Amino acid sequence: MRHPGQPILWDRTLKRTRFDYRREVGDGLDSSVVTAPIFWIQRALPEATLALEFTNEDGAKEDLEHHEMLDLIQNPNGYYGDIALWMATILSFLVDGNAYWIKVRNGYGKPTELWWVPWWMIEPKAPIDGSDFIEYYEYTPGTGLGRMPLDPADVVHFRHGINPRNLMKGLSPLDGVIREIFTDLEASNFVASLLRNMGVPGVVISPKGGAMPAAEDVEATKTWFKQAFGGDNRGGPLVMGAPTEVSSYGFDPKAMDLSEGRDVAEERVCAVIGVPAAVVGFGAGLQQTKVGATMKELRELAWQNGVLPYGNMLADELKRSLLPDFQRGAARKQKLRLYWNTENVVALQEDENKRTERKLKEFDSGAITLFDYYQRTVDRFSAPEALVGDSRSLRRATACKWPIRAKAETDTSVRPSCEYCNKVRGFGENRGFQTPHFTVPSSPALALAVPSA
Repeated sequence: MRHPGQPILWDRTLKRTRFDYRREVGDGLDSSVVTAPIFWIQRALPEATLALEFTNEDGAKEDLEHHEMLDLIQNPNGYYGDIALWMATILSFLVDGNAYWIKVRNGYGKPTELWWVPWWMIEPKAPIDGSDFIEYYEYTPGTGLGRMPLDPADVVHFRHGINPRNLMKGLSPLDGVIREIFTDLEASNFVASLLRNMGVPGVVISPKGGAMPAAEDVEATKTWFKQAFGGDNRGGPLVMGAPTEVSSYGFDPKAMDLSEGRDVAEERVCAVIGVPAAVVGFGAGLQQTKVGATMKELRELAWQNGVLPYGNMLADELKRSLLPDFQRGAARKQKLRLYWNTENVVALQEDENKRTERKLKEFDSGAITLFDYYQRTVDRFSAPEALVGDSRSLRRATACKWPIRAKAETDTSVRPSCEYCNKVRGFGENRGFQTPHFTVPSSPALALAVPSA
């Protein structure tokens, strides 16, 4: 396979303009329209837990309680933990489309430390002839040591997809909303400049009677007026030493309402990141909650469209470039799946009333046992102590179907559909039912049900 080699230098200016919006916006870290949704995802992702699932010999799937890779991620180095590591990774992943971890190995080649590296300090490099996809990573720590080449095996490179302009890197989600970010920055600067330079509405001070003040008097009056009525002194009384006309000169704040333009920026930035604006707290999104969408539904949508997809991308790269370092010899044959356990994510928890109602219907239909009902609606450890052994398979009596008594007594080929009737009631010996074996209970709390097969 012949690879493209080093990417061609593309023109970074946006279409239909010669103004370099990307250079003006920079990394976007000083823009609230960028940091607000990113910070929300940074806080949300640690609610889930990175877990490893393996398939045993019977085909059943179980979670590994302890694994060297998971232990390393939880304690990546001696200076910060896994939450800080994931928050920094999310920041790089969403701002630049790329996030990098550097592995520090021991004498046996096993990773013992993980370090997050900002995206501007590291760059994948390819050979000019395209003989390899990535030859090395160029690391610039800025400590006077110059540029350091890193083996690709010592770098965990998280990519947000693949950038068509540079196949070795991912594509930033923010790349398509640079203008909107710039618009929000300019609106913020405009309002801030007005408040900074016009502590009170701009005024025109002119002497009455046709007197012409000297230039020095004009400057002195202007300086005095700013000091006396600007900043924290706004609203103070004005007393002039001579007949003077003071007229307001400024703009109506309502005429300078920039909220619509800023709403567009909020909506589009949140859209490309995958988080509803209302969840972040933006005004543009809060208007949406008035037309039917509840905050709970929006939080769940933020997890489904934003947090979980990003988490799956990160887990997929870990499985490719970090997990094999801990699978050597016979361990390589073990089938492992890396995923995010969301049991403790509040936004994804089903409403208690809805869950209880749904499980009750499943119990009524015979789909689950009484023990399962208690486990899944109350607590896995709060099922009645009486439900042990065979009693754990108690179901509704209506879930057990049996043939008509007369036909069962005359036809030995007819068997009840309930294995309990065959095995426990001795159908094969007595060739029929002595009495109906159980009555239909009125509530799951009444253990008047039939054991399932």
